[in-house]
Amino acid sequence: MTAAIIGTGGIGSVIARQLASGGETLAVSSADNESARTLTAQIGRAAVVPADNRDAVQGAEAVILALRFTVLKSVIDQIADPLTGKVVVVPSNPLTTDAHGNLSRVLPKGNPLSAPGCTRSCRPKRVR
Repeated sequence: MTAAIIGTGGIGSVIARQLASGGETLAVSSADNESARTLTAQIGRAAVVPADNRDAVQGAEAVILALRFTVLKSVIDQIADPLTGKVVVVPSNPLTTDAHGNLSRVLPKGNPLSAPGCTRSCRPKRVR
């Protein structure tokens, strides 16, 4: 399987290394091309840097959007058409902090989706 990873920060780089260690082929894209090149050089032959986000998604069966929630929508708008029929994973948390460090939702209130087996204890505290 080929996976496209868009975003090379703390989450994207860890996911890329884990997938590559399991034998997956990766297309790693980032707004910071130097960061993507550095990460793929560390990973080795299993990872390539595509020309852009759309190019990364084209040949992938799965797409990981490891982006800050604040830029997620604009990236999805860029790549919406080639996402059709692909598995899409978004590990970002739709939370922000106020001036006092309190967490608040970026999305409107609703029932949060959680991973299988996630109980109340794995949900963030102090969310308004």
